[in-house]
Amino acid sequence: MNRKVKALLVLNGIKQVTISRKLKVTPTVVSFVISGKRKSARISKAIAQELNMKVEELWPRDNKKAA
Repeated sequence: MNRKVKALLVLNGIKQVTISRKLKVTPTVVSFVISGKRKSARISKAIAQELNMKVEELWPRDNKKAA
């Protein structure tokens, strides 16, 4: 699990369900992307944008997420 991403979301008052609604995906899908169980460039980018960060800052070892 990517605790850094989850912690940043909490600290910034951003809920996974909010991101999922914006992207029209289930909260489970967003959770899977955060934890690394699933890869999605679109969702990773949306999470990074919500945090005003780059995808590479959030997932440094996996900076080329699959589309």
